[in-house]
Amino acid sequence: MATCGLYYVPDWWSVSYLINNVYMVVLFILLCLYASSSGCKDAILYGRKGADTFDWNEHMLFVFERVLVLSIALYSTLYKHSSLLDAIVLFATFACSFSFFHNGFYYETARQINRSEYRFWSNSKTSTARLEMTWGIRLALLLLSLGILIFYISIK
Repeated sequence: MATCGLYYVPDWWSVSYLINNVYMVVLFILLCLYASSSGCKDAILYGRKGADTFDWNEHMLFVFERVLVLSIALYSTLYKHSSLLDAIVLFATFACSFSFFHNGFYYETARQINRSEYRFWSNSKTSTARLEMTWGIRLALLLLSLGILIFYISIK
């Protein structure tokens, strides 16, 4: 980092700076893919059609989700210079963005299963969830999570 008056300016092109931030972005993307696959899987579960849900074998989705979890676990051990604050920021951004991807893919998959009126941006009419968020709240939390991640990377 270079000093500019009282502020530290990140050395944007240093190898360690780029590796650490690419590492965080890749982990965030893997976590968002997990949330998406989890939403699809839940739609299959609540669609109550089991193996007859789609023409393709639903186990492809299950394997994809397991590979994602394994990838996240393995990838998170690769970079040794991450900090507790990095983990907290990733956890916070994932927690804020999870519902956007999970619910969006849930509704999109439910539409394909039941030919319902649901779309990615839909709100549930029959949810039994304790905490149900409208699409506007889900979008606001996604934007908040992206803002936190971008801000954190820019000041790091």
